[in-house]
Amino acid sequence: MEYSSLQHCKEMSKEENILGPFDVNNGQDVLKGSGVYLTWEELWVTISTGNQKEGTKSILQGLSGYACPGEVLAIMGPSGCGKSTLLDSLAGRLSSRTRQKGEILINGQKQKLAYGTSAYVTQEDTLTWTLTVREAVYYSAQLQLPKTMSKSDKKEIAERTIREMGLQDSVDTRIGEWGRKGLSSGQRRRVSICIELLKRPKLLFLDEPTSGLDSAASYFDIEWGTGNKFVAEEVIDRLIRSYSLSDACKQMKTLVLEIRKREGGPTEKKERQANLFTQCLILTKRSFINMYRDLGYYWLRLAIYVALGLGLGSVFYDLGSNYNSIHERGSLLMFVASLLTIMAIGGFPSFVEDLKVFRRERLNGHYGATTFVVGNTFSSTPFLLLISTIPVQSLISSRPSSRQPRILVLHLPNDLPKIFWKYPMYYIAFHKYAYQGLYKNEFEGRRFSIDQLGGPSTVDGETILRDIWQVEMGYSKWIDLGILFGMVVVYRVIFFVVVKIGEKMNSVRDFSLSSLEPEDQGNS
Repeated sequence: MEYSSLQHCKEMSKEENILGPFDVNNGQDVLKGSGVYLTWEELWVTISTGNQKEGTKSILQGLSGYACPGEVLAIMGPSGCGKSTLLDSLAGRLSSRTRQKGEILINGQKQKLAYGTSAYVTQEDTLTWTLTVREAVYYSAQLQLPKTMSKSDKKEIAERTIREMGLQDSVDTRIGEWGRKGLSSGQRRRVSICIELLKRPKLLFLDEPTSGLDSAASYFDIEWGTGNKFVAEEVIDRLIRSYSLSDACKQMKTLVLEIRKREGGPTEKKERQANLFTQCLILTKRSFINMYRDLGYYWLRLAIYVALGLGLGSVFYDLGSNYNSIHERGSLLMFVASLLTIMAIGGFPSFVEDLKVFRRERLNGHYGATTFVVGNTFSSTPFLLLISTIPVQSLISSRPSSRQPRILVLHLPNDLPKIFWKYPMYYIAFHKYAYQGLYKNEFEGRRFSIDQLGGPSTVDGETILRDIWQVEMGYSKWIDLGILFGMVVVYRVIFFVVVKIGEKMNSVRDFSLSSLEPEDQGNS
């Protein structure tokens, strides 16, 4: 199935024929312009079915077409015919499970589209829902536009683009999401397009810009003739055969050959973006605003921690220093540390939304994985520090009760199975150093009374740490704290590596446009 531009159909309205013929000589005028000429020939895209018998399935089969500067090329067809796959292939966004064959040329050459030359607006509007329209567009402008441009110029470009998209009446409205009132679906769509128009790209890919208006999706069964029904795949096959034999297809191929003959066509030079420091600063600010406004990110956890801190403080109050209080102190510390760890999952849904926004902006070249990780780290630090102080302050101001409820069953280090759980998990898990630091802070320097005939009447905290809680006493609590901070750095490095790997896995096709030769149709 091959696609050609309808822009050259000069007499389309007179003949009332959408796929009517056009004059190739008139089409020569478009070759005199400057900009980006995109052509693709014999483009095949196959995907593995996971079934050894079926092998692979062809999604695109020998497509050819072109796009010229100053025109809008519409790719039309029923749902499932490969429109999005064709856009992904041209934009270099095919997944790692697909294989691509064929030639994709820019200005008649195999070359790479530099940053700012192209942009892609996907079907899904992935936006930071807590931001207003003005904030979303302005922050994106600061990330994308050159570092040499002043803030006032960037703001003017953002405001002008907002006006061009007809969003001037909604600039201070939050984008919103499902269940939270904000922009309409059409307005969110325009915000997505607005963000990608900031750089004025030479080539703009829009996947279903008028989503919801495609009537072809309702024709899974189509009446043809008298009582005969054809499923969607049969209709697509008929369209393929009909178009491949049409004059429009032949004339399109002729123009593709003419475009291929262009030599020394204009290539786009890479424009400068904001530098890494500026990008990190802007992304940190944007992420901080998002976390501040999103109740589910940290504020809900903070409220739960405050409530539990007050609850535990009221239950465990005025314990004293008898022997029975030793186990209650240890169990309470274990409970608090475990709760902080478990409740961290509460911010995961919001974090997933951040990852979606990052993936969209990264694929369009707004910034890289380093900027995202740095911005996320610095923006979340104040909230994490605030959360970490709440239970501690509650426990410092209130002491466990003499009723001595056992709230946690504790497995000591020597009780753990030696294979896997103790070696290596116990020594590489952050829980060990968190618990030990809390125990040392609570018991060191204290003495507890014991009821023992013929023996000492008190026992010191160091002995309790060594004999009861089996804490390693060779180093201080500050060493445990330092190890925990070191683990934070290590985990962030791992997070960065995972993001980079995921980035490469999700977009294995860099827009190098250096495709292989087309496969033999019989093998596809």
